[in-house]
Amino acid sequence: MKVLAVTFDSLQVVPLYFIVKRVTHSSPSALLASYSLLSVRSDYQMLSWGGYANIAGLLFICALAYSVMADRPILSGIFTAAVALTHHLSFLLIATVLAAYYALVLYRKRTIPRTLVGITVGGAAAYLVFYRFAMFPIVDFYSKFSPTYNQSLYVTPYILEQVGVLLILSAMLGIGAFFAWSGCKSVEGRELLLIWAIVPVMLAYAYLFGAQWHGVRWIHFIPMPLTVWTGIGIGYLSTKRIVFLVFFVAFTIQLILTLQGYHLDILRNVAQP
Repeated sequence: MKVLAVTFDSLQVVPLYFIVKRVTHSSPSALLASYSLLSVRSDYQMLSWGGYANIAGLLFICALAYSVMADRPILSGIFTAAVALTHHLSFLLIATVLAAYYALVLYRKRTIPRTLVGITVGGAAAYLVFYRFAMFPIVDFYSKFSPTYNQSLYVTPYILEQVGVLLILSAMLGIGAFFAWSGCKSVEGRELLLIWAIVPVMLAYAYLFGAQWHGVRWIHFIPMPLTVWTGIGIGYLSTKRIVFLVFFVAFTIQLILTLQGYHLDILRNVAQP
């Protein structure tokens, strides 16, 4: 099972590459974005405690995001069903992201996108296949039966540990560079990428608004959209090769530190006699 989980984990870089390549038209930027994902501690930590469904869900979320941006309704439906049948928390996240995105699209264009039809069909098919575990009871479960603890003591430190300051700053730089260099040019799907980056952060800090659920679980959804924005930023800043070199060295150092921490996570999660 761990081999399968590692395979799904490794495949995450594929849709990530195509998303960044589609926005920046730069293969080096897309490759460096994929490389930056390897340096994040979150997935390694999930592997250490058996979060295999989480990892598969992340892959399908990224593939679904690309399918929506590329206007592929059949693929959108397939990956929607895949997320729903693989990991409920992942489905709740992407459903929130897509609901906000399509509400914005419908308001602006007044037409129903083909991908929305595909997603609706895929979601309905998953619901019929797995109807005994409908989404509303799952929402109720995550909100009422989550562990109660002082989340203010854990969420921010956990984000800094699992996501990393380097990736957060790189993504912020990427978002700033995108809007500074793209100006008023319309990039298809940019709203989706922004919402995708914002929603897991809002869910992680929902305790500030009185929501009591297992907030730290949402943190594992933060790194992937941040790596997308990191690659986009590098694409807009990469007028010189030194930019690639600086980011490559920085993420290589981060990767070394992450792998060292991964050994500690394994030891921490080994059952004690």
